[in-house]
Amino acid sequence: MKYFFFLGVFLATMNGWSWQELPNAGGGIKANGGYLTFYSAKVPVVPTELMAAEIPGMKYLTDQIMSWPMSAKNRYHMLSLVYPTQMRSYYKLDQSKLSAEQLSTLLKEYSHLAGVPESSLVLFAVTSPSQQITALFPTFYELKKETEQAALLLHEASWIGVSQLYSDVVRFEMAAQAYFEHAENPDNYYRFFSAFDRVFKTGGMEDTLLPASLRFDLKSGQLQGQMLLKDILGRDYLQCLSHDKSRRLSEIQSACNPALAMEILKISQAKSQSLFFRAFAERPLIITSVPPVIFSTDTDFDISWNKVDIDDVYVDFTKERGEYSMSFPLRSKKSKALLGYVGF
Repeated sequence: MKYFFFLGVFLATMNGWSWQELPNAGGGIKANGGYLTFYSAKVPVVPTELMAAEIPGMKYLTDQIMSWPMSAKNRYHMLSLVYPTQMRSYYKLDQSKLSAEQLSTLLKEYSHLAGVPESSLVLFAVTSPSQQITALFPTFYELKKETEQAALLLHEASWIGVSQLYSDVVRFEMAAQAYFEHAENPDNYYRFFSAFDRVFKTGGMEDTLLPASLRFDLKSGQLQGQMLLKDILGRDYLQCLSHDKSRRLSEIQSACNPALAMEILKISQAKSQSLFFRAFAERPLIITSVPPVIFSTDTDFDISWNKVDIDDVYVDFTKERGEYSMSFPLRSKKSKALLGYVGF
C-alpha cells in the first residue's frame, strides 16, 4: 500500500524512524462543511514533534486524567500513554504532501473498517503503537471542541501497549467524549469507565469501574456513607457464610457464591439507579476480610463470624483503608467497634 510506504519515508526523513506496521487511524464524519467526531455526528458506527502546549485538547485531557477516581498507578499509566515525552511523540502531518492516490487508498482502508462512505470519512490522526508515535492531520486542529480533540487523543493512546479491536476503540472514543461533555449523566459516566476497563485492561473492575461508580453514588446520594452489610451482600449470603464454621474458604465460596450472585442481582434491581450496584451485577463481589470477622487467613474461615449479629454489621464507605483500595471498615452498629474489613 503506497501510503504506508510514504508515511514511513516521511518520518524516516525527519528522525530516522520508519513505521513497520499498519497505522491506526482516528476517523470522523464530514458534514455541512465542518468536521465532527463520531459521537458529535451521532453516527453509531466504527467509524513535527510537538510539545504538549502545541496539541489542542492535551491540557484538557491531562487535567481529566488527574481527576479520575482511580489509583495513582493507573492515572500515571494513562498519562504515560497520552502525554508527549522522550518515549511518546506527536507530529503534525502535512496533508499537502499526501498525493490524491495515497489519500484515496487510506480512506478506502478506513472506510472499510468504519463502514462509512469514503466521501463522508475524515482522518484526524494515525499512530504507530510500537514506536508510540502519533501523527496529527490538519483536520484534527479544525475540530471545534477540545472534548472532541481529547477523545481522539485517547483513541490514539488506546493502541499503545495492548492489542485492540477497532470497534472497541471507537466505542471507547465515543464514550469518552460523552463523558467529557456530560459527566454528570450516570449512563455517560458508567459507559466511560466500563469501556475504560475493557480497552486499557488496567487491572480489572475493582481498579476503575467499582471505585468510580461508588464515588458517583456517594456524591449523588444514591448510596449513604454507612450501610448495613446485609443490604450490600444480602442476608442469605451472610447466613450461608456463618452456617458451618468447620468449612474452609474454598468450600465456603463454592457453597455460598450462588447465593451471593442471586442476592447481588436482586439488590441491583431494587437499587436500579445505583451505578455501584449496577457494577455488582456485572462482576460478583468478593469478600477479602482480615481478622476477626470473616476470614482469619486465606484458607481458614474465622469462627468468630458465627457470633456476629448480621443485623448489626455495617460498612463505613467514608473510611477507605487506602486511596482507591476498595477496602472499608466493618463496624458494629451498636458498639461502633471495628470488626474487620470488607474488600471489593
